[in-house]
Amino acid sequence: MRDYRIEGQRLWERFGSRTVEDQLGYYTRMLELFAARREGPLVEDLHRAVGELAELISDRRDGRIGPRPAPAPARMAGGPDERSAP
Repeated sequence: MRDYRIEGQRLWERFGSRTVEDQLGYYTRMLELFAARREGPLVEDLHRAVGELAELISDRRDGRIGPRPAPAPARMAGGPDERSAP
């Protein structure tokens, strides 16, 4: 996020032929992978960062008004949200 705030759209030049959508998709897939393996503060931070980046990209690209929803992290079946209380 820091680099995007400083460099803006120039940041994407680092990634060669990959598009902004490619990079955002990559970050989203990494978020899903990490969330499926283990929920926690770092996954929550990544979720916020990916959502914020998606919002900033969207706002700057097409003048969209309002926040863009952050991608929801994947949850593992049988995780803490699905277990029944003893």
